[in-house]
Amino acid sequence: MSTKLFSLTLAMLVSMNVYSDTNEYDCQKEFSTPKPILKELYTEVVTFAKSTCQALNQDRLRAYTEIDFLTGGNHNGAVEEVIGFYEDAFPENVFPSVIDAKSSWQEDSKLERAIARFKEQSYYQSDIYELTPVFTSFKDYSFSGPRRERIDLTGNKDLMEQSCKQQGYESCLTFFKDIERVAAIQNSYLKKAYSDVALQNVREISAQWTKFSDNSRFQTPLDVLLTSYIYRKELSDGTKLVPPPPLQYFLLRPSVVIEHLNQAVDGSKDEVGLAVEWFGVNSWDSKIPWGISLASVYADRADSKSIGHGLMFHINNSFSFGFANRGGGDNSIYINIEFMDWFVDKKNKYKDYVN
Repeated sequence: MSTKLFSLTLAMLVSMNVYSDTNEYDCQKEFSTPKPILKELYTEVVTFAKSTCQALNQDRLRAYTEIDFLTGGNHNGAVEEVIGFYEDAFPENVFPSVIDAKSSWQEDSKLERAIARFKEQSYYQSDIYELTPVFTSFKDYSFSGPRRERIDLTGNKDLMEQSCKQQGYESCLTFFKDIERVAAIQNSYLKKAYSDVALQNVREISAQWTKFSDNSRFQTPLDVLLTSYIYRKELSDGTKLVPPPPLQYFLLRPSVVIEHLNQAVDGSKDEVGLAVEWFGVNSWDSKIPWGISLASVYADRADSKSIGHGLMFHINNSFSFGFANRGGGDNSIYINIEFMDWFVDKKNKYKDYVN
C-alpha cells in the first residue's frame, strides 16, 4: 500500500474521530516467560512492545507517523538482540546456516534501513515491526531473515537436536516454536491496534454502502457497467473492502415522464411521455445531491413535434425534471417518474458492483 494511500486513510480516520474513541491498551499485560536461553530476547521484545503500547495510548496518530515516538528511540534493539541470540544459541559448527542468518540481520540492523522500512511500509500492513528470526510449520523449521526469507538449516541433524536439548527443549522443533512465540511479542500491541482500526474501517465502509443502497439513484445494468468501468481500478482492488463510487453514471437510461407543453392546445398541454438519458452523471452523496443528463423526451402530440431534446436535472437522488426543445419555439418541461425505484431491491446495489 502506498504512502499516499496510508496518509489519506489516516486523514480520513482522524476526521471521523476514530482515535478519540479508541480504548487504551493494557501495557502491563503479562507474557509467558521462556527458558533461560531466550530470557534476554524476551526482555528486549517485551520492552519494545510496551514502548509501542504507551505510544499508542498517548497519541495514536503520532505513533503511526513518527518512528522515534512509536519505539521510544529504540528502533532496532530487538534486531540487534537477535544477532546476539544467534551467537549464543546456535554454534556455527553445528548450525552452519546461522552464518547466513546473522549476515541477513546485520544488514537490517542499520539505522537507516530501519527508518527506510518504517517510511516505505504502512501501518496497515501490521508487520512493520514483526520479528522473524525463525520459521516454523507443522513439522518443519528453519532460520528466517528479517523479511521472512527462509534460510534452510544445514548440518548434522543429530548434532542439532542434541544442541537444542542442551538448551532445555525436547527437540529443535519445540525450541524454534518457542523462539517464534517470544519474537511475536514485539508486535503484539501493533497487531491489536491494526485489528481495531481495520475493523473500524470495515464498519465505516459498510455504512457507506448501506447509505449508497438507500439513497442513490436507481441504475440499470448498463449504468452499473459504465460506472464500474470508470471506477474499475478502485472497485477491482481485492485486498480490501472498497467504498461505493462517489459519482453515478448513466447511459441510455429510459424513464417515464409527465411533460407540459405550454404551446399545445388546451386539453393536451400535459401528456405522459418517455425519456431517454443518453449520458448522465449524479453526485449522490453531495451535501445536496445533484446530477445532470443529456436527454430526449417523446410524447405523441398532434400539433407539435413528438420528440424534443435538452437537459434533465436530478435533485436529492429522488426527483428529476427537464427541459426539451422541439424547434419552432416549442419548449416543454417535464418531471421524471422513477417507477424502477419501486421494484428494485436496494440491498443488491453492493452486489451489483462487486460481482
